Amino acid sequence: MEKQGCFKTWWNESVGTRSRQDGAEHLGLTVNILWQVWKSRNELEFNNKQRHAMTTILKAQEEWIEFCEAYKDNEQMITEETAANQTQRIEVENAKVIKVKIATLRRSNSKEIGIGVTAMTEGDVVVAAWAIHERSYNCPQLDEAEAIKIAMSKLAINGWRKIIIQSCNKQLLQQIHSGSASNIKLHTLVEDILSLKTLFHMCSFCLISKSVNHVSIRVSDYALDILHDEEWINPLCC
Repeated sequence: MEKQGCFKTWWNESVGTRSRQDGAEHLGLTVNILWQVWKSRNELEFNNKQRHAMTTILKAQEEWIEFCEAYKDNEQMITEETAANQTQRIEVENAKVIKVKIATLRRSNSKEIGIGVTAMTEGDVVVAAWAIHERSYNCPQLDEAEAIKIAMSKLAINGWRKIIIQSCNKQLLQQIHSGSASNIKLHTLVEDILSLKTLFHMCSFCLISKSVNHVSIRVSDYALDILHDEEWINPLCC
């Protein structure tokens, strides 16, 4: 209860569970519950659809159990040497500034969007990518804000702490920088983004042109046709 109202304190304490027994699983479930709470909040605020709190929690637990079972066999194949290399990789990447390019794509007359996220070093070596399928808000700024929020959540859980979010949406970036938005729906998403920003040692937002965002655009196009979100981590960075 003493953490109520302080998102950063609560999150830092949650991240601290990573070092405990089954800490990674606890942290993963926590993030999934947080994500479902955000989605339920958005459904209520934007679409006037209310979901019982217990339904939200149970859905998050069910999704996490399915995820763990799907990857159980793969996890059993991970050796201590691989785990050590992964830890070393995270420590090295933590010291680097990671550029994160965001792209969203929506087909005409579609209620779905594809989100493409690529994370790379300042030397333009891609270290991770995500293809994400989400419902569209039917508004480019709202869709882009949702994409940025998702990307920041994934970067935080993967341990990167110095990031530059790069987007082609100039109007959205202006509203993030000002800390205010043109409407209530966007204001809610901007608040979420600014809350997530506090989790990083360094986090900035900058505008890029579509001509240098072609990889994320291709990933977003691919994401339109997938049923489940996909993650790719560069094995050369492990």
